[in-house]
Amino acid sequence: MKTVIITGASSGIGKALCQCYAENGYFVFGSVRNNKDAKNIDEILGENGQAIIFDVTKKDQIKKAYKKIIQRTSSVDILINNAGIALPSPLEITSENNFCDHFSINVMGVLNCVQIFLPLLKNSLSSSKPPLIVNISSGGGKRGSPFLGAYCMSKHALEGFSKVLRQEMILYGIEVCVIAP
Repeated sequence: MKTVIITGASSGIGKALCQCYAENGYFVFGSVRNNKDAKNIDEILGENGQAIIFDVTKKDQIKKAYKKIIQRTSSVDILINNAGIALPSPLEITSENNFCDHFSINVMGVLNCVQIFLPLLKNSLSSSKPPLIVNISSGGGKRGSPFLGAYCMSKHALEGFSKVLRQEMILYGIEVCVIAP
């Protein structure tokens, strides 16, 4: 059975992706940050998946999730980096914490997940389709929008990150793509 890890699965795009992949024959590991959301995702996934609790900004939590995942499988076909935030605020009054949170979650969180889950993707190289890393960006990754400065800047960074990662992953036969809804 093909396997996918989807971060930011508690709502929106992440939750919908979990349901879609589970309905299409994948075993889904959906990441959430609390027990309430985990219960909800477990109900949606049924036997076709499992909620995994971790915060993308906390490497120790991601490493614990990795250990839980390898109890079930030694390889992952797709990693979807969907977790993210968008907190509107004019740059004039955006706090340093708000600004840093955008980069910590939207950029460093992706790096953390790629670095920790990459061995599972490399173990999937023998399948008929190459392993895939999908980074969920935004139209804000291509242009700026008033009152979304920190968000747009973090998504611009994610776009650049993805371009570099795509070139580096060619060495392993792992594909990298960006989806910008």
